[in-house]
Amino acid sequence: TVPAARSLLLWLKATGSRRRVVLLHEIRDPAESVFREDFEQAGDLAFEWVPVPPEGIDEELLRQRLGDPGQWLFFIQAEGGECKRLSKMIGGMGVDPKRVLKERWS
Repeated sequence: TVPAARSLLLWLKATGSRRRVVLLHEIRDPAESVFREDFEQAGDLAFEWVPVPPEGIDEELLRQRLGDPGQWLFFIQAEGGECKRLSKMIGGMGVDPKRVLKERWS
């Protein structure tokens, strides 16, 4: 869940961990995210919050934000169809399926 992703972010901050984590969060308006400020102010942590608008995102955006996507742990929070699309796209980028955690609804 998004609160669980925030808890992970707080843990990363508290421990100084350099584990690379990206949250793909399907949301119409990022300003409506309850934890937007926390996610945007991750500081120098290897944590990326990628709001996914209704029109979706593509590989190019992820590669620009993450560099080598195979080095990241992905959390996908999205509606069923979008969750499947994102999972397939990430797999097509060479990311091990064990590095992709999903919470989908509908």
